[in-house]
Amino acid sequence: MNRNVYKLNCYIIEALNAFGTAFYYTYLFFYLQHFFGFDRILNLYVCALGGLFYLVGSFFGGKFSQKNGYIKTLKLGVFTMAAMMSAGMGLDTAKEQIVIMLLWVLGMCLTWPTLEAMISEGEDPIRLSNSIGIYNIIWAAFSALAFFIGGAIVEGLGWKSIFWVPLLIHGLQLIVLKLMKEPIHLDATNNATGEDLQLLDDNNSTISGDTKKAFMQMAWIANPLAYMAANTIIPLVPDISKGFGLSTMLAGFICSIFYISRVVTF
Repeated sequence: MNRNVYKLNCYIIEALNAFGTAFYYTYLFFYLQHFFGFDRILNLYVCALGGLFYLVGSFFGGKFSQKNGYIKTLKLGVFTMAAMMSAGMGLDTAKEQIVIMLLWVLGMCLTWPTLEAMISEGEDPIRLSNSIGIYNIIWAAFSALAFFIGGAIVEGLGWKSIFWVPLLIHGLQLIVLKLMKEPIHLDATNNATGEDLQLLDDNNSTISGDTKKAFMQMAWIANPLAYMAANTIIPLVPDISKGFGLSTMLAGFICSIFYISRVVTF
């Protein structure tokens, strides 16, 4: 498969993944509130449990991907999420829905580390920053879109849409994956021009080792805290919206502003 076509397919799968996962996960907390009376505290417990599963699962998901191949891992992850969405439509208790969510998280753990590796691999240091930038904009934009229009989808198509809409999206992902082959692992320097490498050397020579170390330490601290902050807001939105008398649709329109601001920042 042509390298550019391969990367394009990766971005398509990423966009679908961002929309499907954000739609289900965001509106799951509305679902738990609506059908089972979950308040902000119970929703936070569910969120924390899912976060714990993701913390551990994403580490092993990345290792699994390295060992078994990107395409195979993505197929397994997407199929797992699709299976959980299918099962979720027929379950009627809060405990069952939480178990489904946790198993879904484990499937998702096979997708995000793998997608980032697929986007990054084989890129020289100059192009790598562009690839990661595009990657960040895509997942942020489609997550914001899911939050923004998700409430309208739920009101228009019913609560079960939080399961079958992602299920359809995962089906599209599997179709794209069916057309893809495992990438040929290339040395990133083979893709870099002499001008690119010289620019990289010039940039590296102007940055001290202490500065690089401090930047990496900041990234290791800031990234987890940023995700914790964002994911702490999501389970609170249903309770906040209820307090202001907002419908699910209006909650999506108004409360997605912090997702949209993240896209603009990227």
